[in-house]
Amino acid sequence: MKSGKAKTKALILVICAVLLLAFSGTASAEIIDEENATILEKVTTIDEEFQPDQVNDVETGKSRGCGTPPGGLGSLFQSFTPSVSPLAKVDLRLRAGGGLPDEGYNTTIKIRSDTFDGAVLGTATTFIPGPQVAGTQVWVNFEISPLIEGTPRETYVIEWISPEEGGKVLTWMTAEGDPYPGGTAFGCTGIAIPDEDFIFITYTKVAPLPEVSIETDKPKYWEGETMNVTINISSPANHTFEWYIGIPQFDIWTRVASVPIPAGFDGSYTIPISVGDWGTTSFGIVHYVHLLDPEDNVVVTDVACCDYQTHPLPMGEKTAVDVAEEITKMLERVEWSG
Repeated sequence: MKSGKAKTKALILVICAVLLLAFSGTASAEIIDEENATILEKVTTIDEEFQPDQVNDVETGKSRGCGTPPGGLGSLFQSFTPSVSPLAKVDLRLRAGGGLPDEGYNTTIKIRSDTFDGAVLGTATTFIPGPQVAGTQVWVNFEISPLIEGTPRETYVIEWISPEEGGKVLTWMTAEGDPYPGGTAFGCTGIAIPDEDFIFITYTKVAPLPEVSIETDKPKYWEGETMNVTINISSPANHTFEWYIGIPQFDIWTRVASVPIPAGFDGSYTIPISVGDWGTTSFGIVHYVHLLDPEDNVVVTDVACCDYQTHPLPMGEKTAVDVAEEITKMLERVEWSG
């Protein structure tokens, strides 16, 4: 009869072997010993996500331009106060005029620090496809590149450069009643319009949160069956993945894998584990996984539990051999066409 430690060692050796097979071709792997397994990188890019920060999106029928040709500074301005950094994208709600070209139109913004005439931190130009029905309100997206690493709660300004052709091409939607308390609108001469705010949304770019999960394909296993363990890892930053096997009945925990995961890793693996003769006593198995940050802090965890059962099988349960025999008998009744 195998001891608890012997059972665990047998299980660990099986897992180490299938780890090598599972990651073959997609990662280089070195199994150090049953206490430490190292699997190196397979990288799939994870796209970062835009998240709204400052939002002034109210219904309005009013818009402003700078005339034809544009007067004053030739631009309209809106100050805002970010709560996070960096600034990655700005949306403006513009109104198409009857003079917007059928072939579309390029429009430009600048991001300034502090005031309407502050230092320019970034510029973005985007294309508005045509034709547009005159009077149509259009959300126009400006992606900021490179990202602007600003200071939260400091003042920044969006400058929208009015078309040379004036309001007959585009105007910027604005709302009265001071709907955005974090800033104010400025007209074409740089004079504040205290009761108005232009319609806009600013976005930051935030990497998705790290994720890890582990699951088995069923709750109970017998000798001769296959335990399919599925592991999912999504790591926007550098982390370390660790996998522990526990048999609480025998007060045993063993780390079977320690994997450095590079930023941008996104992988899913199903690892088949052949269930052998692990003794005559049934026991529970705990698969515990987590991701560690570079300071070895746990950032996300998951767990899966299953049982190793001894024979005889309960009524209704079948071994892989039984299933194979049934499949063979069914195939013998199939009339194969020539």
